[in-house]
Amino acid sequence: MTFDFQPPSSEAAIEWALAYSRAGMAVFPCNANGMPSISKAQGGAGVYDATTDADRIGEFWAMFPHAEIGWGVPAAVVVVDLDVKKGKRGLKDFFDRAGVEPDSVETPIAVTASGGRHLIYAACGKAFQNKVAIGGTGIDFRTAGGYVVLPRKGNGRAWLKPLSTPFAPAPSWLPTKPSERPIGEARPFTGNATPAALDALKDACEEIEAALPGVRNDAINCASYHIGRRIGAGRSMRRKRSSRSSAPSSACSMWDRTWGATSARSSPRSPPARRSRGRNGMIEPGTIDRSPSPGFLGSRAPCQRPGLGAGDLSRAGALCEPPGSCVIAR
Repeated sequence: MTFDFQPPSSEAAIEWALAYSRAGMAVFPCNANGMPSISKAQGGAGVYDATTDADRIGEFWAMFPHAEIGWGVPAAVVVVDLDVKKGKRGLKDFFDRAGVEPDSVETPIAVTASGGRHLIYAACGKAFQNKVAIGGTGIDFRTAGGYVVLPRKGNGRAWLKPLSTPFAPAPSWLPTKPSERPIGEARPFTGNATPAALDALKDACEEIEAALPGVRNDAINCASYHIGRRIGAGRSMRRKRSSRSSAPSSACSMWDRTWGATSARSSPRSPPARRSRGRNGMIEPGTIDRSPSPGFLGSRAPCQRPGLGAGDLSRAGALCEPPGSCVIAR
């Protein structure tokens, strides 16, 4: 892999920017400190402004005629940046890791304004991620989503080995990007649920069953969110609910249709005992209260938070605990 870059004879920054673009390198204007010339407040997108379009480049350098040339590094390339500013020893750190002096590597190399080095490697199909000070060293590296400032006449940077030099493969000691975890395949429920999980699901079914007409969907959404949040946080599936005002008028037919048969298959023990609140407000071991929660969405007592109705709570992502105290989920 190489770039067919032909340095222009002119010292004008735009001529160098256009020469890099003709070699297939996407560029954008940067300040002397390496920051993008077009700030976010001005509508700039940083490295994502990088382009090979000559007209766009002309517009950039018409606004910033003396701008440095930032190169948006592609995914097929890894630029190893050996930093020597502020006491960093990137050149020595490279030798300690690679066992050779950086200038001896056969790959394009640029000398930076501070005396550091940019070594340009081929990614060779590997996925890398932009890193700074890897392992606490003076070694950074840039790939897709990152950028470096390129040499041009008069900016204190120079090509030690030109871009026409074949790119060496990226060093094996560079950390690669962690592989993304594959999306899990949906699998049917096998019936091997714990008694605690079945108890929580049965609670949810009963609360949905007790919902008043017109708010059943809200009750389903709220109960599903509550259980899902607990599972995602790795907390207990058992719900800590307030004392109930009245028992449901009939058994939860939704539970019987959906989970009742599963419970007998998956648990050799008898059905969970009913629970109730003790004097300290916590659920006492060995008991469970199935009556509807006065403040819970879909129960017979409406939410008492001013300005919010039962339907509003679900749409706002809220959960009601005791009456009059709604906790908005953040």
